[in-house]
Amino acid sequence: PPGSRSSGHVDVEPEIPTVCAVSENYPNPFNPTSTVAYELPVTTPVELQLYDLKGGLVMDHNAGIKPPGKYTFVLDASSLASGLYTCVFSLGDVLITRKIVLIK
Repeated sequence: PPGSRSSGHVDVEPEIPTVCAVSENYPNPFNPTSTVAYELPVTTPVELQLYDLKGGLVMDHNAGIKPPGKYTFVLDASSLASGLYTCVFSLGDVLITRKIVLIK
């Protein structure tokens, strides 16, 4: 009825991203961990690869198949030397690269 108030819980659907996206890692430069946020619009296999300046693969992390949503990944580079690295996110058919700096 008009004027009456209902008390109750309203379910809000979580927002589904519309495109694959990877934010800049934070902090950058970092020592020894840094966090990267990424978004998936559809169920997608996720893999992260880290390359040194010579193009050598120094880390390969397969995160498995993820449903649509927003995620964070904590990069632990404690076993790596200081330097500039290229981080490649493989989100299904989408490749996104980021430059990261490790300072020890």
